[in-house]
Amino acid sequence: MLDREDRFVGFSAPRLAAMSRHSELILDRSPRALTAPVLFVRPAESFASGAATDDRRATWDAEHTPREVPGNDFTLLEESATATAAVEERLAAPPGGGSGAGT
Repeated sequence: MLDREDRFVGFSAPRLAAMSRHSELILDRSPRALTAPVLFVRPAESFASGAATDDRRATWDAEHTPREVPGNDFTLLEESATATAAVEERLAAPPGGGSGAGT
């Protein structure tokens, strides 16, 4: 993230405070049971590395269809974007190999 700071205006004190508050709000929420199917896409690698770090990839405890794509949280939508998009394309394709959703 810090390597990309100049592309996103920079991490000023107000922006960091807002990010912290946003994180607090998320931690206080628990998703309710869903009736729709859930496709849970997560990166194959943790963004944290080193001996003292745990696997910090996201988890989903409710019923879901898991898919892993190459990369980490930061490369999921950049270097690994093609693999990430392929997961959605396979999901949108109708059974039997039609031309996609909405056909």
